[in-house]
Amino acid sequence: MPKLRKQSALQRQRIMRQHLHSYRERNLNDDRLRNSQQLATRRQDPEYRENERERDRAAHSTRRQAVNYRSAEQERDILAHSILRMNSSYRATEQARDALAHANRRMDPTYREEEQQRDTLAHSVRRMDPTYREEEQQRDTVAHSMRRRDPTYREEEQERNTLAHSIHRMNATFREGEQERDTVARSVRRMDPTYREEEQQRDTLAHSIRRMDPTYREEEQQRDTLAHSIRRMDPRYREEEQQRDTLAHSIRRMDPSYREEEQQRDTLAHSIRRMDPTYREEEQQRDTLAHSIRRMDPTYREEEQQMNTLAHSIRRMDPTYRDEEQQRDTLVHSIRRMDPAYRGEERERDSLARSILRQNEEYRQVERERDTAMHRVRRRNPVFRIMEQERNTSARRVTRQVAMQMQEAENRMRSCRVLIHRMNPTNRENINMRQALRSSARRRNLSPESRSQQQIQDTLRCRARIISNFCNIIKSGPTEVCICCGGLWFVTQIKTLRKTFVLQKYPNLSAVFFLSDQFPSDNDIYKFCNTCHKIINAGKVPSMCLSEGLHFPAIPSELQGLTSLEESVL
Repeated sequence: MPKLRKQSALQRQRIMRQHLHSYRERNLNDDRLRNSQQLATRRQDPEYRENERERDRAAHSTRRQAVNYRSAEQERDILAHSILRMNSSYRATEQARDALAHANRRMDPTYREEEQQRDTLAHSVRRMDPTYREEEQQRDTVAHSMRRRDPTYREEEQERNTLAHSIHRMNATFREGEQERDTVARSVRRMDPTYREEEQQRDTLAHSIRRMDPTYREEEQQRDTLAHSIRRMDPRYREEEQQRDTLAHSIRRMDPSYREEEQQRDTLAHSIRRMDPTYREEEQQRDTLAHSIRRMDPTYREEEQQMNTLAHSIRRMDPTYRDEEQQRDTLVHSIRRMDPAYRGEERERDSLARSILRQNEEYRQVERERDTAMHRVRRRNPVFRIMEQERNTSARRVTRQVAMQMQEAENRMRSCRVLIHRMNPTNRENINMRQALRSSARRRNLSPESRSQQQIQDTLRCRARIISNFCNIIKSGPTEVCICCGGLWFVTQIKTLRKTFVLQKYPNLSAVFFLSDQFPSDNDIYKFCNTCHKIINAGKVPSMCLSEGLHFPAIPSELQGLTSLEESVL
């Protein structure tokens, strides 16, 4: 029998570990169960549990020294905590546990002071956000309104506020600031039409009671007249009064009835002025030029679009307006569609909207199949084929017309830009200087015969321009009436004066407005000839004024209707 080789202790341990490892692989579940039972038995010993906890804590602290492990552990903890917090019972238990722990920690005065400092700093940082400040103010307002539902709280708050306010008002600076704040607050409250109306009703009632006394009415009228005449001597006051009147007019225009009456008056006066074709043309040019200049500003265009959108949305809140608008739009659309050009533009707009929809591949595929099938069926009819050919021809014609219109619009815009450029005095001076240089250079290059011929042509053109201007001026004849001397004058021979300004500067010149009753003015501006205008500005009454006995008296009813022979006899 062969002699066995003696094994070392290290070899025997390695063989035992291999046998143990193979046994555990074969009996994995039984081994786990046995280990669990042994671990549970050992953990019943408090000393073993304490040692195990220390080993786990030391192993965990060693593993947490790695940054990747800490990051992965933090993600696992956050995910596990978020899953646990989906349970309302867990959330309530966690909240109660945190509240109890926080209450225990707050028993330490040092902790409370540090917590207060942290909260104050965090709150000041959060309040730098305007949105957070607004939300905080809303929360505080709601909480305060809830507390003020208690009558006892309201009474105590009123007493505190009264006492604090009386102490504050002992300071003159505080009183002045309070007065300014009250003034601003009252002006803000007066922006509310309801508040203004109630305040106006109170003031009107009190004033009407006082004005029941005739003596009070007379004294009030005298005081107001004297004070107003004294104040109007100051140019600054007159300017401020004009601003106040403008503001009062804007406030009065908040009343729909007043706006309607004013609009009717303005509409009537404007319609009378628009009976003149020259005025209509000039007004249209001014409006077009001013609007085109303003619309060059992108901000103005955006604001104009927003205002129009807002006004239209407000008007459409009325069901009656919506129905009328729908009827008007339907009627106007049917009338506009009678124009082939409009139909073409509408077709272009629809094509644009359809092209936006066709950016979707599925929509294009479905539409292509549907159109192909429908078009194949319709083209079986010879009449449809002929009509389709005519439509295509008309569409091409409309396209060419649209292109021409766009070119004309571009030319008009270019002309407007040139006109706006020339409205600048500096640009106009530069253009005139360049033109003068070009003209002088052209004249230097001309021969003596060409130069003399050019001078003759310039003279003829200047003479023709003078004659044309004279014919245009006298075409309508002397139709303007001077209200001082009553003479008929051309438009270029007329100047204007404001009646209130003249009477304020020269109170003795009221006679120069002799014909103001026969030729009234809505804006207090009257027309004078050059001679009367010059003499009135000197503070004198013109010798040709009708008030100097030169006005022909009215013809009595007995002498009206006489013939020329009877008039010569008389």
